[in-house]
Amino acid sequence: MTTGIWIALLVFFAYVALASAANRNGWLERHNMTLVIGLIIMWRTRRGKGFIERLSGRGSPTEILSGALEELRKERVGLEEEVERARGALQMAADLGRFWELEAKMAPLRERRNRAQAASRELASLGAEGGGDDAGDDAGDDAGDGAGAGASAMAARAKGLGAALDGAAPEGPEALEEAYVALKDQMYTIEASVPPDSRFADMLHKGGDAGVREGLANVVSDSQGRAGEFGAKLDALSERIHDEETRLQRLEASGDANREARKMARRLRLWRAYGTFSIGLILFFMFSMLALLLWQAFVVVRIPPGVIKPQQMLGIPGINPVIPLWYGVIGLIVAMVVHELAHGVLTRVGKVPVKSIGLLLLVVPVGAFVEPDEEALGKVDRTRRSRVFAVGPVTNILVAMVCVLLFAWVFMGSLEPAVEGVVLNHIVSEQELPAGNNTTVMERTPASRAGLRPWSIITRIDPLDGPPLGLGGQNASVIRSVDDFLATMDRTQAGQRVRITWSYEGATRESNVTLWDKGQVYPGYGYEGKGYLGASSRLIYEIPAGELPSALAHPLRYSEGALGFRNVTFFYISLPFTSPSLAPAPKGITQAFRVTGPLAGLGDTWFWLITNLLYWVFWLNIMVGIFNSLPAIPLDGGYIFRDGLSTIVQRLFPKGGAAKAEGVAMRVTGALSLLVLVLILWQFLGPYVGAALGL
Repeated sequence: MTTGIWIALLVFFAYVALASAANRNGWLERHNMTLVIGLIIMWRTRRGKGFIERLSGRGSPTEILSGALEELRKERVGLEEEVERARGALQMAADLGRFWELEAKMAPLRERRNRAQAASRELASLGAEGGGDDAGDDAGDDAGDGAGAGASAMAARAKGLGAALDGAAPEGPEALEEAYVALKDQMYTIEASVPPDSRFADMLHKGGDAGVREGLANVVSDSQGRAGEFGAKLDALSERIHDEETRLQRLEASGDANREARKMARRLRLWRAYGTFSIGLILFFMFSMLALLLWQAFVVVRIPPGVIKPQQMLGIPGINPVIPLWYGVIGLIVAMVVHELAHGVLTRVGKVPVKSIGLLLLVVPVGAFVEPDEEALGKVDRTRRSRVFAVGPVTNILVAMVCVLLFAWVFMGSLEPAVEGVVLNHIVSEQELPAGNNTTVMERTPASRAGLRPWSIITRIDPLDGPPLGLGGQNASVIRSVDDFLATMDRTQAGQRVRITWSYEGATRESNVTLWDKGQVYPGYGYEGKGYLGASSRLIYEIPAGELPSALAHPLRYSEGALGFRNVTFFYISLPFTSPSLAPAPKGITQAFRVTGPLAGLGDTWFWLITNLLYWVFWLNIMVGIFNSLPAIPLDGGYIFRDGLSTIVQRLFPKGGAAKAEGVAMRVTGALSLLVLVLILWQFLGPYVGAALGL
């Protein structure tokens, strides 16, 4: 493995460990986060709701500020609860320490009480025995002598027991019992205050364990830190609430509120118009994409199996091989954020509450979400609901348009070939040639032997033997364009030795090669006797490689030539799938062109970094936008189609009512969703079916 892969794996596993630990100890929950799908962290924030309120124009400034204050007050309540929990943990830790102190005192006290009780019982038993002897009759002198000796022994024993009782309870048996009961009551009170399912319950009777005491010390340290952290946040938030309350009072007392309200009303009308426009645009893309899938269903059966791979159907960086990882990650983040933000704004424009907004994190942010009140969204009229669904993909498409215009007109328009000549976009490394007796052999082409690389620039071709190659009988041919190169190669002969002057990475090189017979490479086309090099200077749609920046900057200029108007969109989208890939700056392109004009000040590194970023933000946004327009639930287009069909059915058959119309729309949309899924899967299953049928 490369060093980069090892580092990525280490970062990923460290993230997994930290996320799991944070989830176990409650850190994620305390910071309004949730661990979902095993590894993805969902982070919610209420502060973003105020941003959406201001952006959408929903409500007057005083209402927006009042709503923001209400959210801040809720946040203050949450912080107060966190502070109370931290202080409660500190109090519980203190009680636990007190319990252990009482437990340490209880052990000797219990032992003294037990000794005192034993001595008291024996004294009581001895007293009962002595009373029985005194009650007996005298039975003669010999018996009297025996009784006297027994009485002396009992007296001595009683004296010893009295001494033992005094030693066990010097304060007196009653005082000892009172002290024991009081200590026991204190311990019971603490024990009863400990929640049975808390971590403190497990520590309660383990005060002698050094590990437990160390654990309690850690709890105290952590709780003190949390109490200080949340206390500081609470103080800052309280100050902020005070400032916002003062601001609200000033706003209410001024005349600015009415002016701001009128401005917000205009913004609301603008958003509604944008939402209505989005519905129309989504319907266009919806049926266009469905028609494209249906057309492709007939085309893919003639594609060789294995050309279309399942991972190429997923627009996920790191899985789709044509999407570069970090450009793809950034592009996908931008696509998701603007998509969800548009949903959130039109949700509020439609008077539907937004519960929260947030990010999805997997080491880095991988998505965004807006959480509307689903119940309220389901109750609004179909037009408002369709606006909410439509603006997400349409905003992606508009962001893509902005990025592609910057990419084309600003960045691609600043490029020109680094050296005057013909840019070679493809070098044939090996070619099959006839070897006699109906056999063939693979040989390295003259271009490969010369060391030419993709995006090399040929500036001159000199003949070392054979006829001259320049115009007007001149020996050398100076190459300034594709036409010069093709005309020169047409003047060469099979087996002719030539010197090629070419440039790569700013260095000029010379290579001597012997040209092949082009008729052997392409038999039957009338090329016999012509020289063959094994290099191509044209891209897709026959665009000269040296004119790639111009074609990307002004594609409509090629509408009457190499590039038809209808192919402009496909031209841009298909760049990563060409061979070799023309995703704006693969290795080689950056050295073949130089930056001119004001953007030259960026330097090559920053220029190409921004160029690539603009392209992939465009590419992923346009893909997210048009894919979400498909009429399939759970995509946005599916919900729009369902609501639109429900409206049409209800208008055509008003007696059936809304419920029946929605039922019909749901069944039709479900069937169409299944069809879309089958058509997508057919993209890579169709070639195998076509091969099996011999198509």
